[in-house]
Amino acid sequence: RRLMPDDSPLQHLLDSLCGINEVAELLDVTPNQVSVWAYRNKLPVPDVLLNNGKTQIWLRENILSWASDTGRLPADVTINFKRR
Repeated sequence: RRLMPDDSPLQHLLDSLCGINEVAELLDVTPNQVSVWAYRNKLPVPDVLLNNGKTQIWLRENILSWASDTGRLPADVTINFKRR
């Protein structure tokens, strides 16, 4: 259940945040694979660290850009970045 309208700026920001599981779903890999990439410093630097640095959070746009640049973007994913 959402507490705010879908088009609110805060909801847009929340929808753009990705943890390990969301990155795995986005890139069609297992959460374990994403954890391995994070451990080996293969992923971009997290945009936010929570839980005393134990929980890494990335902006979806940064993950998609990294995946595109490194050849890890699934073939069925298209990127449509909107500049503001």
